[in-house]
Formats: sequence, C-alpha cells, structure tokens
Amino acid sequence: MLWGIQKTGGPAAEKMYAPLEVLREIPSILRHSEWKATGTVALVPGGYRLVDVQENDTSKRLFGAAVDLGSTTIVVYLWDLVTGKVAGVASNYNRQISCGEDILARVNFARKNGLLKLQALATESINAAITSASNAAGIDREDIYEVVVAGNTIMTHMLLGIDPAYMIAEPYVPVVRRALSVSTGRIGIACNPHGGLFVFPAVSDFIGGDIIADILASGMSEKDQISLLIDIGTNFEVVLGNNEWMFSCAGAAGPALEGGEVLFGMRANPGAIEKITIDPVTLNTVYSTINGKKPRGICGSGLIDLLAELLCTCVIDRTGHINTGISNPRIRMNGHLPEYVIAWATETDIGKDVVITENDIKNLIMSKASVHAACLTLMKQAGINRKEISTIYFAGAFGNYINKKNATIIGLIPEIGTDKIINIGNGAVTGANIALINRRKRKALDDIACRIAYIELNAESAFMDEYTSSTFLPHTDLTIFPMVQKLLETCRLIRK
Repeated sequence: MLWGIQKTGGPAAEKMYAPLEVLREIPSILRHSEWKATGTVALVPGGYRLVDVQENDTSKRLFGAAVDLGSTTIVVYLWDLVTGKVAGVASNYNRQISCGEDILARVNFARKNGLLKLQALATESINAAITSASNAAGIDREDIYEVVVAGNTIMTHMLLGIDPAYMIAEPYVPVVRRALSVSTGRIGIACNPHGGLFVFPAVSDFIGGDIIADILASGMSEKDQISLLIDIGTNFEVVLGNNEWMFSCAGAAGPALEGGEVLFGMRANPGAIEKITIDPVTLNTVYSTINGKKPRGICGSGLIDLLAELLCTCVIDRTGHINTGISNPRIRMNGHLPEYVIAWATETDIGKDVVITENDIKNLIMSKASVHAACLTLMKQAGINRKEISTIYFAGAFGNYINKKNATIIGLIPEIGTDKIINIGNGAVTGANIALINRRKRKALDDIACRIAYIELNAESAFMDEYTSSTFLPHTDLTIFPMVQKLLETCRLIRK
C-alpha cells in the first residue's frame, strides 16, 4: 500500500508509517475493491502517517475543521481541503456552562473530580457543531481528517483532559505551552478516528491559543511596523509588537463593558441598544437595537457610544459626574442619584424608562481604565509612544461592533486615528482557519508564542499609576488625546 502511494506521487514509502488499526483494515479493503483504493496520508512530526484507507477513488472527499473553543460559544468552520473552500459553518453554546458560567467556576468544578465531565462536555460541544456543519454540507464526518482548535489555555487543557487547577495557583504555569498534535480518536472528536487534532500553543495561563490565533489573523507578527492587538470580554488581553518582538498582558475588564454592573446593561441579544447618538442641543437620543426590537436595555457597543456621547454633549464631565445643572427632562435625580434617560417607558419593551446612572458611568470608566492602562504599560515596557503604533486591531465579538471613534473618545484605547483601527472579528476562528489550510503558517505558531514576553500587571507598579490616570475621560493628560481635546472644547462652546 505504501509503495502504491509513493508511485502515485505521494511521499517515499520509508518515510510513512501505518498505525496498527489501519493495517488491520488494509487486506480486506484491497481485495474487496479489486486493488483500487485511496490512502489518506498526514504529515506528522517525524514523517508521514497513513491515517485511512478507503475503497475506490475517494481523493475528492477530504475535509478539515477549524474550531474556536470559546468558554461560551463553539464555532466550527468546515473546509474542503481539496478545493480550499468553506463547506459549512456552525456554532452552538459550550455545554460546560452547566458546570459553571465562567472559567474559574469550571476550574473549581474540575477540582471536585469533575475534569472528566468537563472534557466530555467540551468534546460533545465541538461534535455537535461539527455534526451540524457536516449535515448542512452533506458531508460524512468520517471524511474529516484534520481538526484545528484555538481556545484559551484553560479551555484547551480541559479539552485534552489535563488538570487546569494549577494554573490558578502559584506559579500559574500551564502544563502545555507548545502546539500539540494528537489523534482525534483519543479525544473523542466526531470525525475520522485516525485523523489529527492540532491545538494552538499558549504563552501563559492567560495568553492562550485564542490570542495566538488573533495574532495570526491580524498578521502583526509578520510586519515591521508596531501594532497593538486588543481582545476584550469580561477579561481582556493586549499584545504589542511586530515581527521581531512582542509584549503581552491580560487582566480583568470587569463585566461593565459587556453590560454587567450596569442597571439596564445586557448582553448583545434582541432588544439591546447597540448604537446611540445624542443631539447636542435637545439631548434627545437616536438609537438602534439588535433585530430592530423595542429596547430592553443596552449592550457593550451601545454603552461605549453612550459614554462618548454624554461626554461630548457635556452631560457628564471628565470624571463621569452627571451635570444636574442642565435643565432637561432626561437629566433627573432618582432619590439622591443622578441619571440620564436613554429611552422613555413608552418606547421600551419593558414598560419603564431605560436609564444610565452615575454609578453605571463610574463602573464603565473603571473598566475602560483597566484596558487603557494595560496598553500604556506595554508601551512603556517597549519604550514607545502612541505615534509609533501603526495599527490597533480589535478582536472578538465586542471589538467587531465597537465604534472606533467613540472608543478613542472615552480613552479605551490610545489615540492613533480611526483609519488605523481595524476590527478583525472572531480572530480565534480566523486564525484556526489559516492554520488548517496553511501548513507553513501553522509551523510558525510555536515561534510566535516563544517570541511573546508576558507582563504580569499585578507586579508592575506602572500599571496602577496608569490606571489611576485613565480613570478620567479620556485621561488626565489631554495632550495625548488631541482629537478628543478639540471635541470637548467644541462641546463646551455649545453648552454655553
């Protein structure tokens, strides 16, 4: 069989090996098909592996899957590896949610003899998405020979059945940091059991394969120019660098930017206000909601817009205090707390006014301050200023919908010009797609991970100084936000 593969243009027979499970199938398949069969060969460390033998010519039935293993959502892209085209896409919730809403809760669940269940739920979640994509494309899952997975460090450890508990205790070291290849059958992935599972490398407990995938998707590791990559959720990750060096850090953004800790905050579900503007004279709002439903609350992208609009209309000052001296029905006191009315009860789906309170605004400022302070800390570490940054990349669902100008106005990111800010969307699955279909790029992943220096923000005194300075809108030093400085001068003239 191996000599036959070599004669038809495959690798040299002496460089291939066949697992025992495949060898057992070869005699009957060859005779039943009258010696006409197709062998599928995978390039693996140390040579080539014969992963499958099928009757007749099945060379056009060769597929792979790229997986974003998120803590909330699993996304799968199914690729035709012969044509290089996407054959199907599917997503579903990560079933591990039943064991804990967040990563820490799941690690604690694993500590209580729950690791096997978490591993099983991770594979079930991936399998459900693969099955949906395969069914929609009319593909047999047995013809999927390669699966590439990008996820954060703890998620990939749980998928592999490796205890993640030690990553939340000193010295916070992952068991696996290099890229890892194993048989899909050993993990229970629903594809050809002899196929390969490739898991992205990680840098640390908080900078995982999903961020390496973001870097691959952005292309920042191949450029001479310096770029800044930001991925924001309840936690955030920031990477600064180019093709020679990279610094990274991670921290807690808090739930405010995702709608948590805000009275009428909500996730990006139907009825969430996702975009909003405020008339500078009347202070009336114009907004749009997800799916065009009546408003029920406001999600992260809407909160960024709202904070910027409130600042630029002088409804709030740079510390986040609401100007109750403005005579307007939208600005009012609720007991002892000032608030601004975003949508009146008659407009909403919940039968009451949707408002933002002064306390909500302060929570948002603290969240954005963490992200901006992290950016400045890495910039200080590298000895560069904002003018030396060529591009800012936003990754993830939050970054995909954020208004670039408004993110700059509130000081979420350094001011470099909106034309230099790029939303790359779901960088994790984009990076997984690239690694699946481009072996050269895949081989570079370990090198990328090794070049990234991780900065522990808790150990950096500069971070707390930068955080304190960033708890203003946009910052205590307006000279590093010249565009915002001009906008604020204009709004003061209008208010006068």
